[in-house]
Amino acid sequence: MEDQHSELKRESQITELEMEDQHNELKASLHVSLRELYGQDAQFRNFQLEAMLSLAEGVDTLLCLPTGTGKSLIYGLPPVALGPGFFSVVVTPLIALGKNQVRSLADELEVDARLFTNSSCTPEEQKKMAEDLKDEDGSIQVLITTPETLARNQLLRDALSIASDAGKLFCIAVDEAHVAHQWGHDFRPAYALLAETLQIIDRTRVPIYACTASANRDAQDAILETLSMSLNAARFVASADRPEIQLSVVYKELLDKNERDPVAKEMAAFITDDSCGLIYCRTKSTCDAVAKRLQCIEGLEERVGTYHADLDQRIRERNQAAWEEGDLNVLVCTVAFGLGVNKSNVRWVLHYDPPGDLADFYQQVGRAGRDGELARSVLFVSHEEVAKGKRYGGMRGMDDYVYGGSCRRKVLTSFFGAAKSCSGLDSQFKCDVCLKTSRLNEALDRIERLAAENAEGRTPANEVKRPLGDPSPLKPLRPAVLRKLGSPSNNTNTSTNGSNANAKVLALAPDSSLRAAFVSPWKGGGGGGGGGGDTGTKERQ
Repeated sequence: MEDQHSELKRESQITELEMEDQHNELKASLHVSLRELYGQDAQFRNFQLEAMLSLAEGVDTLLCLPTGTGKSLIYGLPPVALGPGFFSVVVTPLIALGKNQVRSLADELEVDARLFTNSSCTPEEQKKMAEDLKDEDGSIQVLITTPETLARNQLLRDALSIASDAGKLFCIAVDEAHVAHQWGHDFRPAYALLAETLQIIDRTRVPIYACTASANRDAQDAILETLSMSLNAARFVASADRPEIQLSVVYKELLDKNERDPVAKEMAAFITDDSCGLIYCRTKSTCDAVAKRLQCIEGLEERVGTYHADLDQRIRERNQAAWEEGDLNVLVCTVAFGLGVNKSNVRWVLHYDPPGDLADFYQQVGRAGRDGELARSVLFVSHEEVAKGKRYGGMRGMDDYVYGGSCRRKVLTSFFGAAKSCSGLDSQFKCDVCLKTSRLNEALDRIERLAAENAEGRTPANEVKRPLGDPSPLKPLRPAVLRKLGSPSNNTNTSTNGSNANAKVLALAPDSSLRAAFVSPWKGGGGGGGGGGDTGTKERQ
C-alpha cells in the first residue's frame, strides 16, 4: 500500500513538472515573438504574460488595465508565436474602431488582421475569409467583427464552429467589454445576446477574453454575467491611476456673469496652434451649440470640428481624420467618439457638462496623455447639472468627485477599487484640490450650501478579493496550444514562475505607478518572464 502511495505521488510530481515545462516553453515562444517585434530589451508589461497563459490554459479571463497599456497584445501575439492556422476573434463595438484595430495590429504586431462585417465586406470577401478560417494553414491571425455580424452571418458562424472543433481558435476577445452590459440593455440587443450567440463555439475549448479600461467591481461582475463567463474567471486588475493627467474642476456658478459666454471663453484658452484636445458634451444638441460658439471666436473658425451620431457618416469620418492628422485642433463630441482612438498627443480633455457617471468620465479622460507627457482634464460643472442628473438616476460617483473636497485622483481611482492620491507627484501633476488653489477654496465655500451631503456610491479604497477556485499554481495547457508548441514537453527548462490560471484575482499595489509604461511602452517595464516585474503584486487566491 505504501509503495502504491509513493508511485501515485511520483506520478503527480511528474505531471506538475511536465506542466511547468509546458508553460516555460510557451513563455519562451511568446518572449521570442515579442523581442522579434520590439527588440531584445522588450519585456511584457503588467499582466500581459499572465493573461495569455491563462487563456492558453482555457480559463475565461477579464483584464482591466488603463488605456494604452497593451490589452490588444493578449489576443494578437499568441497567433504569431504559435504559428499558422491559429487565430483570435475580436468582437468590437464599432466598425470604425474595428478598422483602426486592423491598422494598429498590422503596424505594431505585423499581424494579419481582417475586418469581417455584413456592411464592410462583399459576399466574395466574406467567403474567402471564411475558407481561410477553416484552413489548417490559414493566414488570418486576428478576425475582427461586430456582435450583430456574429449573430446573423451564418457563413461566419459555420466557419468559427468548424475552427473551434479543429482547435484553431485561441480565444474570443470582447473589446471594450464594459459596453457589453451597458449597451446591451440600452440600444445594442446583440450585446445582451452575445453569450447565446457564442454557443456556436465549444466553450470547453475556447475561452472568453474580456478587456476594458474602466470597470469597477460591480461592472466586472456585470461583464462576467452578461458574457456568461465562468464564475472562476481569472481577473487581472491594475490601478486605474493615470499619473500624467492633471485633474481639475471649474464651477460654472463662479465664472464671470458679465461675460457673454464665459465657459466658451475658458475653453477657447486651451486651443492653441499646436494643441490637440477633445471637448465632451452629454447631448448632440449641446455638442453642436458649443462648437458653434467656439467657431465664432476669432482665430478658431477653422480649428473646431464636431462628432456625434446624428452627423452623416462621411462628415464624422472626415472630421475624425482631420483631427487625427492635426488639421483640426479640437473635436467637440459626444460619447459616440473615442472608443479605441489611439492618438498619443492629446494634451487636454474638457467636459462642458458632467457625464453620466464616474466610469464614463474616466473612459473619456483616458483619451489624453497616452504619450506619458503632462495632460489636463477639466470638468465644467454646475450644481444644477449634477442635481438634475441625480434625479434621473445618474451621476454615480460624480458628486464626490465634484464636491467632496478630497483629492480628485483618490476619488477617481477609489471608484475602481485601488486608491491612489496625488501624494508624491510633482506639483504640475497634482489635482486642483491638492494644490489648494484659491479658486477652489472659493468655489467650495460658496457652493457648499448647494451640495447635499453625499455618502452614496462610495467604493472601498482597496480591491475586495474573494477566494475563487483551486489554488494550484498551474493547469495543463489546452491541447490545441500544445499541438502548436509541438508535443507535451519533457525537456528540462530553467524554471520560471507560472501563472495561477484558475480563478485568480491580481491587483497592482495601490502605491505602484504605471507611468513608466506610458513613457516606454515595451522596454524596461517588466522584470523578465514574470510579466509584471516590480510594478505590481500578485495574490493567489
